[in-house]
Parts: sequence; C-alpha cells; structure tokens
Amino acid sequence: MREIAKKLGQLTQVSILILKYGMQLACAVLGAGLFMQIFNINSGSYSLSLSEQATATVESAVSIFAIVVIGSLLFDYTYKKHNCE
Repeated sequence: MREIAKKLGQLTQVSILILKYGMQLACAVLGAGLFMQIFNINSGSYSLSLSEQATATVESAVSIFAIVVIGSLLFDYTYKKHNCE
C-alpha cells in the first residue's frame, strides 16, 4: 500500500486532475444509479425497466472508474516517457 501511495504521489499535475474529475464523474453516475434503484424499490410500484436502467447505470459507473484510472496512469507514463515536463 505504501508503494502505491508513493507512486500516486509522483503523478504529474495533469494526471492528478484527470483522476480527480474522473472520480467525481464516476461517483456522480454511481449515485444516480443507486438513487434510481432505491427509488424503484421504495416507490410502491416496482418497475423492471427502471431496475434494468439503474443496474446499467451502476455498471457504467464502474467502467468509468476503471477507464479513468487506466487512462490517467497511461497518460502519466506517456507524458514522462517523452519528457514533456
């Protein structure tokens, strides 16, 4: 864990911004999906289509999270490899 924290501390400023705003986006999409699911369960009339949409939204949030992490690390690697600093 300390090695991961150490490596994350060495990221470029642009990579940190990509991670920061990407995580905020992923959390917002995850929150929307969870809100839809909770609303559907507690609304009194359960809708199968809303449940499917909520599940797809949560799956999209997880995908966004993975893409942001991989993309920011790849960007940082490429940025440092070509000495753009």
